[in-house]
Amino acid sequence: MTSGQVSLNNFYQSVKFVNPALAEEMSDDVVSVALNALSADKIYGQPAAESLRQKSRDLPEIMRRVLENALTNLGYS
Repeated sequence: MTSGQVSLNNFYQSVKFVNPALAEEMSDDVVSVALNALSADKIYGQPAAESLRQKSRDLPEIMRRVLENALTNLGYS
């Protein structure tokens, strides 16, 4: 696993602990971001990355930072 994948997984596990309903809402986006990060072209994962950013807006700042770090490490802008 890359550091971005580990960070994304840590973020998702933290959300599952704090807000299981939100984690369920994010699950498809997390999968899409992770799978599309494997390709050189992030165009298909970018909408899911943006969706994760939007859905995480009410989470604590530290969790949003972990997400942003993960997305950056995975190649999303």
